Amino acid sequence: MSSPSPAPRPAAAADGPGTAPAVAHGAQETPAEPRKEALHHAIARTLDELPEPSLRLLAAMAVVNQETPLPILAVIAHVADPSAALDDLIEAGFVTWLPRSLAQPVGINSESLRAVVYWNLPTSLRRAMHLASAEQVSGVHGHQHALLGARRRDPELAARLEDEATRYHKAGDTERAGTLLLWSADVSVDRDERERRLLVAALWGQEMPTAGWAAALGERLALLEASVARNLFLGQLAAREARYEAAHALFDQAREIVRDRPFVERATVELAAATLHADTGHLDAEERIALSLLAQDGLPEEFREWSVWFAADAYGRIHRSVEASLRRLELLAPELGAPEADRPGHGILRWARGMWLAHSGRPSQALGDLQWVLRSHDGPAGPVLPLSYGLLGYALFQLGDWQAALREAHEGMRVAGARNDRRYGIPAASLAAGISALRGDWQEAAEQVDSVTDDQRTVGQARYGVFPAVAAATLAQARGEPGRVLAVLAPVAAQPGLFALEQLLWRPLYIEALIDTGRLATARTALASLRTAIAADAPPTAVMARLEARILTAEGDPAAAAELLAGAAEQSADEDSPFSLAQLEHDYGRLLLGSRRRRPAIRWLLSAHGRYVDLGARPFAERCLRQLKEAGAHIPGAGTAGGEEGAETAARSAVELTQQEYRIAQLAAQGLTNQQIARALFVSAKTIEYHLGNVFTKLGIASRRQLRAELDALTGHHIE
Repeated sequence: MSSPSPAPRPAAAADGPGTAPAVAHGAQETPAEPRKEALHHAIARTLDELPEPSLRLLAAMAVVNQETPLPILAVIAHVADPSAALDDLIEAGFVTWLPRSLAQPVGINSESLRAVVYWNLPTSLRRAMHLASAEQVSGVHGHQHALLGARRRDPELAARLEDEATRYHKAGDTERAGTLLLWSADVSVDRDERERRLLVAALWGQEMPTAGWAAALGERLALLEASVARNLFLGQLAAREARYEAAHALFDQAREIVRDRPFVERATVELAAATLHADTGHLDAEERIALSLLAQDGLPEEFREWSVWFAADAYGRIHRSVEASLRRLELLAPELGAPEADRPGHGILRWARGMWLAHSGRPSQALGDLQWVLRSHDGPAGPVLPLSYGLLGYALFQLGDWQAALREAHEGMRVAGARNDRRYGIPAASLAAGISALRGDWQEAAEQVDSVTDDQRTVGQARYGVFPAVAAATLAQARGEPGRVLAVLAPVAAQPGLFALEQLLWRPLYIEALIDTGRLATARTALASLRTAIAADAPPTAVMARLEARILTAEGDPAAAAELLAGAAEQSADEDSPFSLAQLEHDYGRLLLGSRRRRPAIRWLLSAHGRYVDLGARPFAERCLRQLKEAGAHIPGAGTAGGEEGAETAARSAVELTQQEYRIAQLAAQGLTNQQIARALFVSAKTIEYHLGNVFTKLGIASRRQLRAELDALTGHHIE
């Protein structure tokens, strides 16, 4: 997950209309669709036959352009008997109304009809009805009507619109605030006032460059002289549209403007430039700016935290290692290791550390930082809250709690949506799509991948491209399509520096697809790069061991692969995810089966199947179950994760042991202690003791020595 631009935190959205007005920025409204002559003439003939009150009521509906209670429409249309006028419109098929009471909303049936009625109104009548609507309709829509009813530029209306815009902005609704302020600028009489309002909108737009009015503001700002606010906004807009040369030029011009200004203004421009360098992979420039700012006295705390982030981010990507980022963070922010770090004011740094811990395969350690950020509501860290939810979801996903991971992902998407800034929901949405894919919900996953890919293409930073790509690759992997995995990850693999800190997200998928398509030399090179992304002193993880074993197998050395997997399976690391362990056990079981070691193969395949079932990874559980059946294993009541058999979705005994009881009994029969079983299943030793007690009772035995024989009899094979 990468950084948003350092900007003040937007507050929660205010109450208001459900959507921004259709007409933006004060220009005269245009038809919603091209006029169709035949339709136009047919409707016009029918309109000519309507009584005057009915025609006026219909005109009011066309002007208001939303379902509105009949009494309000009557006031706007100056119709004394709205019920009689409405009857004619209903009979003509123009209007929809559920007549439970006169207050029920009514509206025109189609946009085509509304457009014909609206554009055939005399200009004076249309304006008069807009002004009347402004008196009856609240919120932004009311101001829109006032704007469309104005005959000329109006300084009083401009001032009212600016006041309302300021109110919305203080409430955190940048989308509506910017819309109103652009309208205010468009009806301003004084040129200086107009430019001032546009520049204020530019400052607001820096908080949310994906606002719906951003493009319209950009067109207006392009006509103004260079200024800091103008250039920073236009630079962000250019970067969002991948016009990076234009963005660099605008930021360079802003640098010249602030050369002799106070340090804080210069630092603001420098941080904006650092954001651009980070997004485009100009790592030396990103690092140089950050270190230069950190060397200055008087740097505001929020600016200092962002500078530390940029310095650590660049350093890690230069060295292609998350560990390098963490080491630089520790060097530049030693206070994170002190008790004072729990106090407010370290939100950005705690977010950064949590992100890099999650991306280096240490989800348990990441949880503390990310939960702190979400709990503390630290002001400067406000922009990263949606990202923090996504990261927390990813950490929980690694730990095997996919349902909790989904909850956090959906919360991240909700927060991003509430701020009307889909950029920061991209990582969370990608996580949700990936989980859907792993569960075998193909259609849902495909729709989610398409949606988040579209968001990335339209509003996302370049660095966010890794997340939709990983979601698409996860879907392809779950469906057994390695060629497709390589295709969707090709743009990521072509820019390893840009995505160096997310290697644990994408490289395992990429390497596995390379192996499955026979590109072993490239796979070995990619695996070596992946090793640099984890701590030098870290034990081999399940992911690393499994990928190495798959390469060895493909190279014709299954014995070495089996030995590697055996060691990894028996000595898994604390941070290995249950899904990675399931994949490792699955591969090991298949290797053993291929070498005709049926009994231990069944043991490991059963364990892998149980993990898949617990996670809900249905496609993987189904593949594992097929191999168990091919091995001749008798699995009473076995089903697949999420299937119709409900609770009976894993290997279980004829005496109705639960899935958890069966797995614990199996491990105990192999000679594992309660503590070893607890570590393998990520539960407490007390939980293991409780379940074993239930197993002994159900099987009618009193000791572990009796357990192996009972399980042998129940499953039809011997436990080794």
